[in-house]
Amino acid sequence: MISRHLPYEVYQLAATYTLGEPIRVYRTTKRPRLKSLGWAIAVTYVIVIIVVYTQTPFTFTVSNIPFYGIILSIMLLAALIFIIPVLLLHRATVYICSAGFIFHHKSMYKIVRWEDIEWVSSNQERCIVYLTNKEQVILGQLIDHLETLAQEIELKARLIKRPEGRETLEVQFEHLVSHQTVREQEKYDHVQKKKRLIENETPEEALRLREEYRLGGVVATYHGGFKGILRRKAVGLPIHYLLLLAFPSLFIEGFFHFRFLPSFLASNTTALFWVLFILSLLFMPRFYARFLRLHLYTDGFVYIEGGSFEVVRWEQIEKIIYHKSMPAFLLPFCHIYLTNGDTLVISGYIHERSAVKQAFDEHVVNKVQIG
Repeated sequence: MISRHLPYEVYQLAATYTLGEPIRVYRTTKRPRLKSLGWAIAVTYVIVIIVVYTQTPFTFTVSNIPFYGIILSIMLLAALIFIIPVLLLHRATVYICSAGFIFHHKSMYKIVRWEDIEWVSSNQERCIVYLTNKEQVILGQLIDHLETLAQEIELKARLIKRPEGRETLEVQFEHLVSHQTVREQEKYDHVQKKKRLIENETPEEALRLREEYRLGGVVATYHGGFKGILRRKAVGLPIHYLLLLAFPSLFIEGFFHFRFLPSFLASNTTALFWVLFILSLLFMPRFYARFLRLHLYTDGFVYIEGGSFEVVRWEQIEKIIYHKSMPAFLLPFCHIYLTNGDTLVISGYIHERSAVKQAFDEHVVNKVQIG
């Protein structure tokens, strides 16, 4: 979105159709789409090459060079199938004026006044402007800040119909945008505050939550996931990404050797992938449970896991069902049934389960042990 350096032709069109002074311009931007496509294609090809090379190391001879050339050509052709449509898109430009906008696509100029707009429909790919004469103006083609453009057109089309008139249209729009920005910032701050409560393990967290929700005195705090060195981010995160790559590698390897399945399953490479796969089943759930916290208070508890943040008072609990959980198989520690009909699941990866069970039993009468 640019608000200066507009072409002289735009000023001529604005004057010819009495659209007032040009204010800003929205243009097509292909770079973000090309960048995302480039990274996706590069990562995919690197994984494919590594997997193929582990089975059949490249040896360049007179007989196999044409074969490698064909494979490379196919890979380049597949990439071009995704990239060429983006490159061939004609640039589109929208010039916002005080009394309407000018849409320039190819050699065509479309003039739209704010009072001629009936309504606006938009999504992530395009914005459709419906006019009172039943025509449509489709804005898309990778226009930068498309969401902001759609909001500006819709707001100004509404504002022009108000009694204040078009003289203060830009002022009203700026006021609405400012108000909307403040609301979005408040919403963002609220989400970030909740996210910090979920992700940060600070000693004062239990005290802060006690004051905020008035839960009485702090009894204890229990964590989940790994203990010791694997709990550290510098150690656990690299292992997490290493194991994560085992999944696509395993599927790609199996795809390339599907015809030779018996010999493939007996190979050392397949055995290594299966070991990584099994290790990931054991490691991943514990790794994702590292932010789990259970703060116990005299009047209730706060349970934090992943994107869940639950505050429960003891009198809200109707029944608890405990399970003899085995963390390797993702079984929960217990199900807590509340008086409002909701159910809270406590993860089996929580530490010191016997101590947690004892604390719950002191405040809940109706409890069941399963398994």
